[in-house]
Amino acid sequence: MKPAADVRVRRTRERLRQAFISMFFARDYEAISMADIAAEAGVGRSTIYEHYRDKQDLLRDTVRYPLQGLAAAVDGPAGLAALQVSLEHFWGNRGNRSIQRESTRRAIARVLAELIEAKLADRIGDADGRRATAVLVAELQLGVIHAWLRGDLALTADALAVQLAAATQAVCADQTAIPARS
Repeated sequence: MKPAADVRVRRTRERLRQAFISMFFARDYEAISMADIAAEAGVGRSTIYEHYRDKQDLLRDTVRYPLQGLAAAVDGPAGLAALQVSLEHFWGNRGNRSIQRESTRRAIARVLAELIEAKLADRIGDADGRRATAVLVAELQLGVIHAWLRGDLALTADALAVQLAAATQAVCADQTAIPARS
């Protein structure tokens, strides 16, 4: 790709991400269409599909950064700093309330479970067990974060990170002890 074309691609992808984020904070995930995103970004409907397969692909690209820190809880103490950064991100954006909308929370949970599942690939050989563990950890983490953002937990981001890391490690340790099905 030529440098000028590369700049245009990056600029278009950024416009699509920003349009999606704007809608994501304002609406329920299920209410956002690819046509809405393209219109908000000022691009043709076909252009969006040159960059993203579907809305889930765009969501994955958009929320990967804050969710990678949550997935890092699987790594134990090595992932604690990244987990704290993610929690600070959620706290800083708590006013948007997107995680409190059910379909939005479910969509975020799917992406988080994918990230966690990838981290568990070398620890849990059974694909079904690995997927179940990833979904369990993602739902656990997002449920606790939701309660924290609502004010139900009076913890600092650092203290919550320690709690989430411990809970994640406990779930993952229990699952790695289960033999794979034959």
